[in-house]
Amino acid sequence: MRDRSIAPSPGIAMLWLGIILSLCIVVTTFFANMYIAVSIAVLGCVASWIVAQRINSPLQRLFQGFQKVNSDHKTFFLDEVISWQALGPLGQEASEAFEFSLLRREYYRAAVLAVGTPFLITNKDGIITHCSQTMAELLRKPQRDLIGKTVSQAAYNKTGIAITEKALQDGSSIQAERDLALWDGRTIACYFTASCFRGFRNDLLGAVCTITDQSQLRAQQQDLEKTQSELRNLGGDINELSQRVASASEELSASSDEQARGAQQQKGQADAVATAMEEMTATVMEVAKNAAQTSDAAVGANTAAETGAVQVREAVVGIKAVAESAGKLGQVLTSLDSQAAEIGRIIGVINDIADQTNLLALNAAIEAARAGEAGRGFAVVADEVRKLAEKTMTATKEVEKSIHEIQDGSRHAVASMQETEARVATSTEATHKAGESLEHIMASIREVNSQVSQIATAAEQQSAAAEEINHNIEVIAHVAAEADEGAGQTAQATRELAELANSLLTLATSFAQRQGDSLKLRESAGNMKGILPKLMLDFIQDQYGDGVSNALQEDMGYPTFLPTQNYPDQVLRQMADFVSAKTGKSVKEVFLALGRYTIKGFHRHYPRYFKGETLKEFYLTMNDTHARLTKDMPGLLPPRFSYEDKGDRLIMTYHSKRAYPEYYEGILRGAAEFFKEPADITVSYSDPHTARAEIIFRGTARRPKALGA
Repeated sequence: MRDRSIAPSPGIAMLWLGIILSLCIVVTTFFANMYIAVSIAVLGCVASWIVAQRINSPLQRLFQGFQKVNSDHKTFFLDEVISWQALGPLGQEASEAFEFSLLRREYYRAAVLAVGTPFLITNKDGIITHCSQTMAELLRKPQRDLIGKTVSQAAYNKTGIAITEKALQDGSSIQAERDLALWDGRTIACYFTASCFRGFRNDLLGAVCTITDQSQLRAQQQDLEKTQSELRNLGGDINELSQRVASASEELSASSDEQARGAQQQKGQADAVATAMEEMTATVMEVAKNAAQTSDAAVGANTAAETGAVQVREAVVGIKAVAESAGKLGQVLTSLDSQAAEIGRIIGVINDIADQTNLLALNAAIEAARAGEAGRGFAVVADEVRKLAEKTMTATKEVEKSIHEIQDGSRHAVASMQETEARVATSTEATHKAGESLEHIMASIREVNSQVSQIATAAEQQSAAAEEINHNIEVIAHVAAEADEGAGQTAQATRELAELANSLLTLATSFAQRQGDSLKLRESAGNMKGILPKLMLDFIQDQYGDGVSNALQEDMGYPTFLPTQNYPDQVLRQMADFVSAKTGKSVKEVFLALGRYTIKGFHRHYPRYFKGETLKEFYLTMNDTHARLTKDMPGLLPPRFSYEDKGDRLIMTYHSKRAYPEYYEGILRGAAEFFKEPADITVSYSDPHTARAEIIFRGTARRPKALGA
């Protein structure tokens, strides 16, 4: 700063200038008259002094104000500057200029103090001229101890090592992130910038240094990375669990559908058994009715036989009366023969009914056995019905035998009566024999009557048992209907559970992918559902182990394939190429093995679609199987097959836009192995979308146990 103490006052300078000019004018004009010249000179000096005083007073004050403001740049002399406006036009201009400068300086000073980021400003020599309060707090020093020091002295208590000083030397800007060891032994992780700034002449004015303490941020970042790692692991666990839940839900859904269909079939069988039992009940009641009528007829026959016996005894008293009675008895015996024949016919009907009852009881026992635990009570009832039917058959045979005996006896009695009529005079002995025969007839009739009563009782019991069976069948049918309804509800619930499990798996997959890498699936024009990709992941895990499986999933970004979601249809080719590169197997070998694995996997998860009895039938119904799959799982785009059936020689042609003919060949060979049927299979590839298979069946078709279960 230059020395302002020797600078002359503008008023004094003007005074001396006026005096000198006045003396020159007086001396030149009035040199001859000295008194006049001196007087004029004195007057000029006085006038100059007066003018100088009027000029010097404002200028002197303004000059002093300039000196005051310039001598202390730290003090805000706004009031002083505003007071200059009373010193005339020059003072007003100076006041406005200095006021603008002071306000601008205060604006930037307040802005510097208000900045939250720790920073400092140095001049071109590296001396700190401004420092924010946050920088002082970061360095743990008062601001007054930082102003006037170099950055090295302020931060490290050393000389010439600060990056800001290096930036000033190079005239460049530096940005870096590193750990700084401060003067008090602390080491902080920070991000700092040192930027040089220049004036309008491009001369270096100084540098600005900012420091951002990232210690807490780094700790938070480490905590965040740890949390992300834990979340990633948790997401992986949730994802794996969700996959297991989704897989179990799908299997449960498939099983529930099978149970629902079984319940429907059981309900139909129960309805059929109920109808048959209603018919059998009606038949048994008809048998009971006929047995009652037979009993009445037997009672009538017994009465007739007793009447005949009375007549025989009366014949002993009088031959004539005997003859007459013998004639009447012949008529009665003829009628008895007819009635016995009728009884024999009825017994035949009863015997047929018993046969049918026995057959129905056997069928009911079979159906009860099929019904399992729910049909055990019904099986017991069916067995009792069968036993009653057997007893009925035995009784009817005995009755039939007795009826035959009655018929034989009646014929003999008629012959005896006729002979008695011809030999009335000598028939006493024969009459006695006739009486004995009548006694035998009466005993037989009583036996018949007893047996008919037993038949009627058995028929009534059979009728009651049939009604009980019918009631039980109705209960079984009702239970079957409820089971059918419950199975339907269970199937619906398991389908909803499967959908929820898939939704959970979708969320878990999305969460896991947000925490980790994005999917890296090969792009393709078409899409496919996640059934086959999921099956192929399982295949790779089973066939090639964890190493190949984990490497594949990492390469693809850890995908999770959901049965209902769409994925690029070339993802199978992507996985096959990766496995081929890892294992040395050709892509064709991978797809052939996958096709063999697919048959077993599909039978394990979707057994209801395996309805073929033979290998050939399985091949011929593949289009139908795919149609059922498409109906149950909309969105599938299975291949299409055309056939040439030539008996033991079958030609199948594969058509698909996805270009997996090797996989198709693997399925054909896997099916032959699964059905355990020898077959020669030759596959030729016309193009990636078409393949022709010629299959020659060489053995007897045999359905595997797995399909017959």
